[in-house]
Formats: sequence, structure tokens, C-alpha cells
Amino acid sequence: MADMGRAFLLHSAGSRRRRGQSLAETVAAGLRERGWRVDGPHRTAVDGQRGDAAGLALEAAQSGADLVVVVGGDGTLRQVVSALGEDARGLAVGLVPAGNANVVAQEFGLSGKLHSVLEVLDRGEDRALDALCVQADRRELGRALAMVGVGWEGRTARWVGWTRSLAGVGRIYRNALGADGLYLACGLAAMVRLGLPRLAIEVDGEPLAGSFADVEVSNVATYAKRMRLCPDARADDGWLDLQLRRHGFPPTVAAALACAGVGARAPRFLAQLHRARRVRVVSDSDFEWQLDGDFAGQSRELEVSVLPQSWLLRVPSTPRCPHARETVAGT
Repeated sequence: MADMGRAFLLHSAGSRRRRGQSLAETVAAGLRERGWRVDGPHRTAVDGQRGDAAGLALEAAQSGADLVVVVGGDGTLRQVVSALGEDARGLAVGLVPAGNANVVAQEFGLSGKLHSVLEVLDRGEDRALDALCVQADRRELGRALAMVGVGWEGRTARWVGWTRSLAGVGRIYRNALGADGLYLACGLAAMVRLGLPRLAIEVDGEPLAGSFADVEVSNVATYAKRMRLCPDARADDGWLDLQLRRHGFPPTVAAALACAGVGARAPRFLAQLHRARRVRVVSDSDFEWQLDGDFAGQSRELEVSVLPQSWLLRVPSTPRCPHARETVAGT
């Protein structure tokens, strides 16, 4: 059997740990059957501990791997691409979706079915995609791949993370609500709690008139579960797509989400849509924000800029996503 190259495989140590381990082992076995030399699977530890996703990504880059395979969700993928840094321009990353929202996987038609997973990893093409450079309070925090959200989204992500951290709640939400139900409950609770900080916005150095309550900075059209807040966003066009809402009232947020649910642009009385290379968000008080769906903290200043075609994702050879270009990295 021909040697297809070396794959470094890691999987997330999130709430679906056993499923992730089993899936990673199955994928590793399938790649070996196809002639790949597989290093792993390696399980990530929690952030900040030895063996976390960032550390494993650096190990993969130094090992001479041809492909890094991530079994996990958007958060684990983001950690890997951030850690690879400049190496991400020349080392392809394969994704086996095993998170909740799986926004990047949805955007590029990456299936979780084993045969499709192995076919893409083995015979897919490597597409050069943009990433987002994120700075909070003038401190660089790495990269985002899908989105950055300020306001209602940040508060929702914060409450989801807090709820999951409560003793015994993790089992309850998995067995009763499910992950989607937890996000829905926290989103509704965040929606009805008023008092979001007012936000001043700069787009490519030009301040926008007035203030805003919610900001969505998108690199992809997919928002969550087939929803599209910024339906014209593309992950390889060198632009950020923005949705800005002046009011965080429940009807305003709900109406904007309803438009996203059918893939339609929100009308101007609900939200403003902009395109930019860089966006800056400033407030006189702390605002909550999220990074690729995970709560990222509270800040008073946030800057997001685009890093054009700065990482490689292995996608199906026959493009299944209308938002990505037809070009392949290196052609």
C-alpha cells in the first residue's frame, strides 16, 4: 500500500470525552487502512495544562506531519490554528466535527459520517481561508475562525459556560435539555435581561454615528444550526462581515435571529450590515463577548482584523459550499 503521508490526530477533552475518544480511534484506524502513518490519537487536556490543543498543535508542526486532524468542535479547531501561527499557511488541518454548533464544518459541508470523514481527509483539497486576529484591551488573544460576538451573544455564551460549570448540571442538560436546549434557555434569559453596555464602533478607522448594543463580526455565513446572520460572508475573501444592532431589546434580537433562520439579510431598521478589514469596539463599561461560540471574557476595547488566507482547511474535493472560492491553495 502506498504511503499517503503522516497525520497527527488529536481530539477534544470536552464534555463529549468518551465519544471523542472512540471517534478519534476509529478515524485513526481508518486512515491507517488507507496507507497513512498516524501519530495519535492524542487527547487534549484543559486549557493551560500540558498536552492542551495548543501544545499538541506545536508538537504536530515540529514532527513533520503532513496533516493535523482535529476531532472536536470550533473551539478546539481555533486553538490548533492559533497555535500553528505561520505554520498554518503550509500545514493542512482536517476537521472531524464532534462539537455542538460545528460552525466551520457546516460552512464547508464537512459531514460527521465516517466514510465521508475518511474520504475528505484522504482525498480532499486544501483550501486557504481567512482568520481573524483578535485583541482585547490592546492584548492579542490569538485567532478566531468563524465569528466574534459582543453584547447579547457574549452574555449568552457566558451563561452557557457558567451553567455547564455547576456541579451536576452537565449531566442534567445532556440528558434533559441537550446542548441546543441549554443554549436556547440561556439565550432567552440573556435576551430579557436588559442593560447591555453601549458600544462605539470604528470600521476601518472611521467611527460610525451613534452607539450600538450588539455586534457580530463574521468570517463565515453560517452562524449556528443553519442560521446566517451575515449571509454574504465568505471565509476566503479577505473581508469581515458585520451585523450591528442599535438596540438589544428582545423583539429586536428575536427578529434578527428569525431573519438569520431563513438566511435573509436583516432589514435596516433591525440591523446595519457593513464590510471591513478591521473593526474596533469601545465602551465606557465592561462588555461581554464570545469567540467562535465560547465566552471570551469582559473588556472595554476589542479590535478584530482579518488575516487573509492564513490557514489551510481540508475540504471535500467537489465544493459543497457556495461561500468558498473554487481555487485551491497553491494554484
